[in-house]
Amino acid sequence: MDDFEILAEILLGTTPSETFEGEQPLTRSIGAGPEGPAAERRELVAERLRATAGVVGFYGHDPLLTTLAGLRRQRHDLDAAMRRLLAYGREFTRPRPYRLADLADATGMSISGVRTAYDAEEIAQVADATGLKPSASQLATDPQTGSAR
Repeated sequence: MDDFEILAEILLGTTPSETFEGEQPLTRSIGAGPEGPAAERRELVAERLRATAGVVGFYGHDPLLTTLAGLRRQRHDLDAAMRRLLAYGREFTRPRPYRLADLADATGMSISGVRTAYDAEEIAQVADATGLKPSASQLATDPQTGSAR
């Protein structure tokens, strides 16, 4: 097993002998790699990690640091996507915006966290991406920040 396969094991939270629902137990013999769906998943993740290392490559050929940097980038991208979706849910849906409590529950955030998670930049990105305009009731200026909410 190379470093990327070890990292894949850690990311998947499995062990080579662990099985998933509906799978046959994996067996290992000396000199032979494990076969089966769990091994295929591990190899797929390892290949993705290798590809990420080739692109991200901040840390030379260090698989662990490169994998961590790639995951940080994915987290950043996911956070940005969540902010845009929250902006959509609060500023563009009709006849009324999604409830803050529902969005907070879905995102694992607090209500105040949802309220402040996005700003005019995310609203503009959603408008550009969809061609929609924020609803008129939501274009009112927030008296505390002076920004559209």
